[in-house]
Amino acid sequence: MDKQIVNLNFLDREVSLFKNARSNMEQLESDINTILEQNTKEEKKELEKAIENYNGKVKNILETEEIKSKTNKLEHYSDIMNESIKKAFETYKKALCIIDKQTNLTLEKKDDYKKLLYRKIIERFLNEDEISMFDNLINMMGNGNVMVMNGNRMLSQ
Repeated sequence: MDKQIVNLNFLDREVSLFKNARSNMEQLESDINTILEQNTKEEKKELEKAIENYNGKVKNILETEEIKSKTNKLEHYSDIMNESIKKAFETYKKALCIIDKQTNLTLEKKDDYKKLLYRKIIERFLNEDEISMFDNLINMMGNGNVMVMNGNRMLSQ
């Protein structure tokens, strides 16, 4: 009994054409790249020199007192923002504990208050676009109980 289900011999010609075309394409791509490289050597050198000059100028500018002063101010403002967020997060955690200790509230009502608390705090710090990005980040991270600050993780519970 013949165990062959489908005879694919008729595809031999197509396989040969395909492999030949692929080989020809690879050779043509190589030829094109060689032609481009040969005909743009000067432009490439000029571009590399321009990039080198640009990077050097940027480095010199970044070393000026004006930029160093502005960088120090950026770091100072970043520290202020981080401290404010840290205090807000601590307040959030304390408020969560207060909500959880309320014996007269159902779990559903506690969850509602926690969501409201989250919104009230976050709306004070962020604009609508930032809130949307932050919410997306929280959703991507999973359960929403992780807050990222300067690469450090702070778990809310």
